[in-house]
Amino acid sequence: MRSSAELDYDANLADAERLRAMLDAIDTCPAPVVTAVQGHALGGGCGLVACSDVVVTAPDALFAFSEVKLGIVPR
Repeated sequence: MRSSAELDYDANLADAERLRAMLDAIDTCPAPVVTAVQGHALGGGCGLVACSDVVVTAPDALFAFSEVKLGIVPR
């Protein structure tokens, strides 16, 4: 997210579109998607978890939308 501040509008839009396409591919995958989380799942990591069919986490896994600290509200 910090590096996106240095990108122009078109580069940021292309980056966001690549992330959306990846999450859409996971969400619509015909095979079950299993995600393992060990450590932190922040921002896009939470999106990855949300698109998965099965999620297995370590007891100390941490989930957060850290972009909120930068004034970006996830939706």
